[in-house]
Amino acid sequence: MDGDVYTIEEVVEKLRIPRKDMLMKAVDNNEFVFPSVKIGKLYLFPKAPIDAFLRGERDTKTGWWKKPRKYPIKTRRARWDPANTVYLNYPCPRELNDKFDKVIERINETLPQKLPKGDFIRLALEEFIERRPEYLDLEDIEE
Repeated sequence: MDGDVYTIEEVVEKLRIPRKDMLMKAVDNNEFVFPSVKIGKLYLFPKAPIDAFLRGERDTKTGWWKKPRKYPIKTRRARWDPANTVYLNYPCPRELNDKFDKVIERINETLPQKLPKGDFIRLALEEFIERRPEYLDLEDIEE
């Protein structure tokens, strides 16, 4: 297998890419035009497509040449207005934080896309308020 693939360093040298991190970012964002395999921190590239490209060949029928995305990968929009955002910075006992992290970890195991801890903190605050409607006076908040 060593003879059939290039490492990231070899691809950077062959294609004269200025920096290795540029290639890594392109591969991670699926913007690199050649097929690649990422295993942990190891990037591998089949030799045939790169060698064919360097010889001046461009074969779109066999499928080795993939076009980069026209649009960037969409990310989740913020669900709140930054102008109306309050940042909470408060001390929390380590034991309570560890329990909360364990709950987050177990919930994330059941989800197709993991949620960050901040989303769980917001959910916990909303749930706390929803369970105590008798203490919430909506007229005070609207003013």
